[in-house]
Amino acid sequence: MMKTGLILEGGAYRGIFTTGVLKVLNKYGISFDYIAGVSAGAGNIADYLTKRDDISRSYISVMNKKNSLGFRQLIKSGYFLNIDSMAKEMMTLDDNDAAQILLNTPVDVEIVCSNCNTGRAEYLYERKSVRKLIEIGKASCSIPILSKPIFINNIPYVDGSVTDAIPLKRALTYKKCDKAVIIFTKNVDSKPTDYSKFPLMIRTYFHKKYPRMEYVLLHRTEEYQKELEYVREQEKKGRVFVIRPTAQGIHKFEKNITRLQDFYIHGIDTMERRMDELKDFLSE
Repeated sequence: MMKTGLILEGGAYRGIFTTGVLKVLNKYGISFDYIAGVSAGAGNIADYLTKRDDISRSYISVMNKKNSLGFRQLIKSGYFLNIDSMAKEMMTLDDNDAAQILLNTPVDVEIVCSNCNTGRAEYLYERKSVRKLIEIGKASCSIPILSKPIFINNIPYVDGSVTDAIPLKRALTYKKCDKAVIIFTKNVDSKPTDYSKFPLMIRTYFHKKYPRMEYVLLHRTEEYQKELEYVREQEKKGRVFVIRPTAQGIHKFEKNITRLQDFYIHGIDTMERRMDELKDFLSE
């Protein structure tokens, strides 16, 4: 029997495109054996598995909270993002029913986090403690410099996209998926955050405590391009189905509610338009 995987790219508020796509997947009863979420994609896992009706509200409600991000939060905590409130809201873990679904799902789920000590990706999940699952979600979303590392079992973690933004190799090689669906949050011409443009800031924050993470951040775009090349190779072999925005993208911290809603609808429309194509891919 064929084993299928679903990979959810990060992208902060751009993840609202993914929520639209996932709503359509749930509508048609499309399921997967393995799911990997990266950064904002960790919150999207909750969208998909809990099947909440209006999943676009999570991003909008986070954005409307005065202390979720910005200079007010910077003055208060020393960091641009309030990763605590954002992760809890987006993963819907303030809802006990949703929390139980996530803890007890039969799906093989992994959230990608970056270990600051080793400079390597780790693939984490939790099935006993809601609090620890929130911490894993926070770690995967903890953007370097803008938010502080999150400690889990005394190990510091930051944004999973730094070390494995597109964990396709994990899905196909380690998890033995026959096919995988990848939902990107950026159009084909967009580029990832290039931390090498901020060498002084990276050195200030990471050189002394986490030198391996410093190296990874400064070479992040090179590794991302390698991952994209692997995606293209597997796509040509018929093992990967890629879904991405075709309309103009939004800023990763978009504040315009209309633009957020439009990007959400674009996700719905994109998946509806390609549903027959996806069904054929999964049935071959």
